[in-house]
Formats: sequence, structure tokens, C-alpha cells
Amino acid sequence: MLKLEKVTGGYANIPVLKDVTFEVADGELVGLIGLNGAGKSTTINEIIGLLTPYGGQIAIDGLTIQQDTASYRQKIGYIPETPSLYEELTLREHLETVLMAYGLDVTEGMARAEKYLKLFRLDEKLDWFPTQFSKGMKQKVMIICAFIVGPSLLIVDEPFLGLDPLAISDLIELLAEEKRMVRRFSCRLTFWIQLRRCVTVLSSCITVKSWHRERLMNFVRPLVTVVPVLTIFTCS
Repeated sequence: MLKLEKVTGGYANIPVLKDVTFEVADGELVGLIGLNGAGKSTTINEIIGLLTPYGGQIAIDGLTIQQDTASYRQKIGYIPETPSLYEELTLREHLETVLMAYGLDVTEGMARAEKYLKLFRLDEKLDWFPTQFSKGMKQKVMIICAFIVGPSLLIVDEPFLGLDPLAISDLIELLAEEKRMVRRFSCRLTFWIQLRRCVTVLSSCITVKSWHRERLMNFVRPLVTVVPVLTIFTCS
């Protein structure tokens, strides 16, 4: 379980979050949505430990980062919005490095990776370097790295950027299939409508409500009606 209780924090002396409180139960898929500047990215950075809250507490399975930094971070799998890879390492070496960083058996971890490598069609590219990958392929590498460690908490920040439609579909199915270990944050409404899970809404950097799919649909429907109809022309 992930639990944020009255978390206040931000950057330097500029508070961004104000008494943010919510919980994510085991096996639950939750989205974090809000307008620009509502504090979504800051909340993620507080959870993964890149920022330290001014006040309040963040715990994963009852453990805080102050109690045991290494154990806390090993509970987290993170897929960032922008992929970040080491140019001098092959795909295989990236996977092995991640497994070693988490203190996991490399042989067993690489065996688990086969499923994800095949799913995202990278199983024949283990010896490729990042310079040979497209942006979408780099994002797939980040996704695989997050899944192979079997985290208690999986944080996904806008993972669809750069992915092709097939990969997006595969990722949605994968997240739904492995919800036993996945809790997710994103500001993409379309994803949450498809998965039919609940979302936590931020407004003015404060947690204001948690919605299930039906409430989210009621919120989105009026917005859709004001969007102009787009006519697509194709050339014969």
C-alpha cells in the first residue's frame, strides 16, 4: 500500500503541495490527474524520493524513506516521461544493470525479461545500443526495466509519448494484467477511461477528490462536446 498523509513540499523555498493525502491499496490502479501546475510531477518526485517533503509522511507498505532509503527505493519501479539510457550500454547490459542495482539475481531476471522483450518486439535487439533505437523503442526499454524488478509500486509518468499504437495497446493490457503489483499515476484521461479504475484529482496542489470511472466520464463528457469535429481527408 502507498499512503500519503498531509504531505507538503516543493522546490527550494517554494511550496507546491499542500496537505496532499490519499492512499493506493495493493493491486489497485490509480491515476493522478489535474491541470498544469496542480502538482502531479511534484507528487511523483516526492514519492520516488527525488524531493523531500517539508511535512507529512509518505510510506510504501508501511516503510518510509527515512527509515530505510535503499529498501524504500527498491519497492519502486519508475517509468519516466522521457527515456534516459546510457549510450555506452547495450539493451542487455541495461537490463542486467537494473537487476544488479535492485539486488536481484541476473539470470532469473533476464528469464523474466523474455516475456516483456517479446511483447514489445525487442527480443532480437539485446545487443543494440541506444543510438540505434528510436524514441519509442527507448521508451519500451524503460518500461521493461521497470517491470522486470517486480516492484511493489509502479509509477508511470506519461508512458505513451513516442509509442506506436500497438505498443500502447500492449502496455494497457500489461498494466491491467499485472495490476496485482501495479499502482499508476498519470494525467492521461483516456487511459483511465479504458482501464475503468479510480483517479485522484489535484487542484491548486491539494487533493480534492477521488473519482471512479463513472464520475470521471461525467466530468469529461461536457468537455468532449465543445471540441470541434475533425474531418479527416485521405488521398486516393
